[in-house]
Amino acid sequence: MIPALVEGYLEERLIGALWRQLGRHEEPLVVRNAGGSPFWAHARRYNEAGRHRIVLGLADLEQEVCAPAAIDKLGKPLSAGFKLRLAVRMIESWIMADREAFAAQFGLRVADVPLQPDLLPHPKRTVVELARRSRKKLVRDAMIPAGVGLVGAEYTAFMARFVESRWRLRHARTRSPSLERACLRWSGA
Repeated sequence: MIPALVEGYLEERLIGALWRQLGRHEEPLVVRNAGGSPFWAHARRYNEAGRHRIVLGLADLEQEVCAPAAIDKLGKPLSAGFKLRLAVRMIESWIMADREAFAAQFGLRVADVPLQPDLLPHPKRTVVELARRSRKKLVRDAMIPAGVGLVGAEYTAFMARFVESRWRLRHARTRSPSLERACLRWSGA
């Protein structure tokens, strides 16, 4: 079993789907959800564990200038066994990278889904804006916030269902360089 630390619930669902689609069934993941901002405190322990064994990590780059700046939060150099990957800018960019499946699920034209999701300044906002244009009332109701807030009440659950049922890694990795780097790093883990 390979321990994995993720930043949130959506990352938890995505790392599982990604691992399965990489064909890594023989080595099950034991995923710990850090619940957001505590990720980096937990990541220090995973980095230490990476001195002795393979461990995975997945978080959003968010507004950090670059991955090395985010990794500096560990307080020590990245250990050889800690296979930490950061989605540029957010995990939503990896999810949107399967443009055809995303468009079908969200009731959009494929042309509406960004060609280079890693270049978006705030992918989560882009997902919500795309949901506003959806032909499906179910999508709009789930994804668009009713009042204050960035996302709708069912945003995370809806995105997780998509990742687990329709998202295709082989398509997504061609549109997201940060996802492709994660695949290459984790394929040999």
